[in-house]
Amino acid sequence: MNLGGVLVLADSIQISDSPNFTAVMENFYKSFHEPFYCDYIKEDIDSKIEEVGFKDVKSNSFFMTKVWSAVK
Repeated sequence: MNLGGVLVLADSIQISDSPNFTAVMENFYKSFHEPFYCDYIKEDIDSKIEEVGFKDVKSNSFFMTKVWSAVK
């Protein structure tokens, strides 16, 4: 059985998306008590999505939000 689907994910931008916002992103975790945020903003989310079997990974950034889409 082939269980396919579409993934749509919206989350914070990352440092590679907007280097000008690095200071804001690096201080976000302090203000909002997000202990894993500093790791997240440096992670390669595209490769993580591909590692679990999704293809055609696309992403767009909109101010402080990044949206990914992919198919399986």
